[in-house]
Amino acid sequence: MARELSTTPEDDGAPSLTEQLAGYWSGARYEDLPPAVVDMAKSVLLDTLAVAVRGAESEVAVATRKGAATGLLRSAYECPSPRTNRDWRQPGS
Repeated sequence: MARELSTTPEDDGAPSLTEQLAGYWSGARYEDLPPAVVDMAKSVLLDTLAVAVRGAESEVAVATRKGAATGLLRSAYECPSPRTNRDWRQPGS
């Protein structure tokens, strides 16, 4: 399965590195992956999920959901920092 990837410039008509990688990995099968790679992928995926679950209840995530539910979210240009723009928050929040 291993093939050499080229980093040649795109102006010569050769596929870009992104296209080469997409072509390479689109043909990959689970069975082609070394066990160490599978173990690491599982570990990284579980870590990402754990961070997402833990972060979902953070102060920022709760405030974002509350703002989205009430339509109070504004663009970063209108409200660059909650610490300096307290006027956009709901009373009591």
